[in-house]
Amino acid sequence: MPIPLAAFAGLLLAAPVTYNLEVARSTATYHVVHKLHQVEGVDGKLEGKARRLDDGTVQAMVRGLVKDFDSHNGNRDEHMQETVEAAKFPGVTVKAVLKEADPAPKSYKAEATCEVTLHGVTQTVKAPVEVSYDEAGKAHVSGSFNVSMEGFKIQRPALLFVPVDDAIKVELDLWFTRSAG
Repeated sequence: MPIPLAAFAGLLLAAPVTYNLEVARSTATYHVVHKLHQVEGVDGKLEGKARRLDDGTVQAMVRGLVKDFDSHNGNRDEHMQETVEAAKFPGVTVKAVLKEADPAPKSYKAEATCEVTLHGVTQTVKAPVEVSYDEAGKAHVSGSFNVSMEGFKIQRPALLFVPVDDAIKVELDLWFTRSAG
């Protein structure tokens, strides 16, 4: 039995919208604090996708490799890779879910529930995010959250016998392009 045209159109309109991460524009930055200085590392080689479901739910996944975070200090970056056992656990993954208002505004603030996986351990955190869409099919998402090194079972590095703070602040600046399909 053929599907009525109106029902078929409804299925098409209700289909999830997929967005692909723009690698060249997107970054993840981590911040670690020590009593004597602060460290920042940036990864600009991320991969990821997002889906916007018809019920207003947005699901996103972004992944980076530990070796791609750059603090502009090769020795520090090597030590960080050893500390998080990058050879054994090479990736960092953030999976996020949030709910948009109905109807979805062009730009809004929301709280995303994120599952962050590092060092083989997953932590769930809440992250305030800002989302905006433009007419060209682009989406921009920015936000930040804190995670615990000890929560990831990572021994905190020390300088002059003083360990860095337990908290790692992560900032995401992500750009997505709507998929043609």
